[in-house]
Amino acid sequence: MSILTAVGKQRESILTAVGKQREIVKESKRTNMIVIKLEAEGMPLDITLFGEYVENFKSFFEQQPLEHPIIVIQYAKVKLFQGNTILQNVTYRTRLLLNSEIEQVIAFRQRSLSVTSQRQPIMLCDDISNVQHSEFLDPNRTRVITTLKNTTEDDSYVVYPTVEAVNSGGD
Repeated sequence: MSILTAVGKQRESILTAVGKQREIVKESKRTNMIVIKLEAEGMPLDITLFGEYVENFKSFFEQQPLEHPIIVIQYAKVKLFQGNTILQNVTYRTRLLLNSEIEQVIAFRQRSLSVTSQRQPIMLCDDISNVQHSEFLDPNRTRVITTLKNTTEDDSYVVYPTVEAVNSGGD
């Protein structure tokens, strides 16, 4: 089980698969990556975790059984990739809470205990997606601010600004 929270939104979903950890090398920097799969209201959702989030996730499951974990993900980046919606952690921003005793988790746990689930156990998979990682990580596939100005969707977006000039005078 998991709770996925976004700005002002909360979606309860089921953790259905955990992919194999991979190492990504970009510009001679190495970072770990893992994809987890959730299902909410019949819709699959992939979540890609990088760096320290992978280590936190792995150490949690080394200590806990893979039965009914409750995961809270806050402040994640939403990406559209190959027609799929993918969540990705944002370094130093995303909060990954695993079986935390916060109010929402306690309420969710009480609701889920009263419902018998006929779901299969969580699968540990070698590969749960056919994503081309180099294409997924390509910063050139991001949207520019002008396209976001024209959007009619009520959603949250991560914006990475570029400072073009700094005025240090009194003007």
